[in-house]
Amino acid sequence: AYFGEMEQMDASPYNWFGENKTTLHIAVDDSLGMLTGAYFDSQETLKGYYNVFHQVLSDYGIPYEFFTDRRTVFTYRKKNAPDIGEDTCTQFAYACKQLGTKIEYSSVPQAKGRVERMFQTLQSRLPVELRLAGVTTIEGANEFLKTFIPKFNAQFALPIDSTKSVFEPQPSDEKINLTLAVLTERTVDSGHCIQFNKCYYRMLDQNGH
Repeated sequence: AYFGEMEQMDASPYNWFGENKTTLHIAVDDSLGMLTGAYFDSQETLKGYYNVFHQVLSDYGIPYEFFTDRRTVFTYRKKNAPDIGEDTCTQFAYACKQLGTKIEYSSVPQAKGRVERMFQTLQSRLPVELRLAGVTTIEGANEFLKTFIPKFNAQFALPIDSTKSVFEPQPSDEKINLTLAVLTERTVDSGHCIQFNKCYYRMLDQNGH
């Protein structure tokens, strides 16, 4: 296996800090057991996975493949459809397609052994670290992860130089932001405008006005 060949991705609701459960989204490199991205949100969300994807892209580059389970953020079932079609495309899958990253799914927990073991390790260590740091909010927890992840990897992951990397070079910040977007369809009205979140936007004409 090569570094960047497969990133296992998942989310875990847990009492990570404070009194209420929050959800930690992570990506783990299959070859090194390295935590390549982590982000807290109130529940499992596209925002959480997009933030993890952003970290992977910014810190390492474009991975060859993501491996995860059949959650609706990755695949969806059309109404009354008998099964999840392999060609269905969510926002996250569309972002992967734009960057040339494969995405594979499995509903078998044993297939995601690397990420399952990572959550076990994190659940035994991260809540203690967050409590000692006095973290009580999601914003504070995500800020804490920025320093926690490098120290955690130094202790638990194999060194990067122990295996060949197949990550493609990092995209530009503009490319990342345009790709990790939420796409929504709109119709241009008779006044040459579109509406989004109760605001109207007029198209530029050929002169840029």
